Amino acid sequence: MDVETLETELGLVNVKRRKGRRRLSIVLRPLLPIEVRSNLRTSNQQIAEFLLQKRDWIEKNQNRFQAIKEAYPEKRFEEDEIFPILGKPRQLKLIQSSDQKWHAWVQGERIILSSPVGKRT
Repeated sequence: MDVETLETELGLVNVKRRKGRRRLSIVLRPLLPIEVRSNLRTSNQQIAEFLLQKRDWIEKNQNRFQAIKEAYPEKRFEEDEIFPILGKPRQLKLIQSSDQKWHAWVQGERIILSSPVGKRT
């Protein structure tokens, strides 16, 4: 599979080319560049035109990704961080133990996360 990066009106796009592929397709993932999958013979111009045809769909989904990111900010697994567990917001408590495994459990209004000594999240 050949992979290249193209600069388009929609920004950088990763193009994955594969022998025998019949259709152009677009793969969108949060926080990653747009990916186009094509056959070996599809020109960069055809790919750019395809992206422009799908521009509204791409932008709608990228906006949706952004809205989700804003609604659910990335958790940092730090002391006192709040996580919804079993329908209730619960506060994270970090402890270290001599056990070599990670353990987590709910205790009242807290989530207890036990890590091996010297290991942190």
